[in-house]
Amino acid sequence: MRRFSSRVLCWLLSVAVLPAAHAGVCYVTKSGASTNTGTSWASPYDLQTALGTPAVYRARTVRELQQLKADPDAAPAATREFSRSDKLFVRVPAYAAGGTTPQLTAHVLNRAGDPINELPVTPASPGGEPQIDLALSAFPPGEYILEIKPAGDGASSDSRELVAFRIVG
Repeated sequence: MRRFSSRVLCWLLSVAVLPAAHAGVCYVTKSGASTNTGTSWASPYDLQTALGTPAVYRARTVRELQQLKADPDAAPAATREFSRSDKLFVRVPAYAAGGTTPQLTAHVLNRAGDPINELPVTPASPGGEPQIDLALSAFPPGEYILEIKPAGDGASSDSRELVAFRIVG
């Protein structure tokens, strides 16, 4: 039979007695201690917006780009090295409270992390995901980062996605 330390047992008991009203809400202790006496709960960590892993699609022609956009099951590009003649679009799974899709902003950052260009984000169609179009011909060869985050002043800087890519020749 395994023996649990009193700390683990205390933690198990404190988790087990949480009221059902708190189900699905992530709490953290104010002190950061590994145990909770039941009186040290801090405010719930507000998870209002969540972003999934962006899927990057590469097209070499306008026709190919239209076909990729029309196909919800298209396979994303496995590489992050692209030619200046490539056209990219990115689908971003985004979720907000109440089952809605949040508004997103997208920026291209240089290697130092400074914003170069703001990109328009096409809002999600019903049952779809927000999309970002990126024509690489406007950028010189080099390394870049695509930063995607929720729009608005109240958006947390933690809920953002970064996609690094390289443009060659």
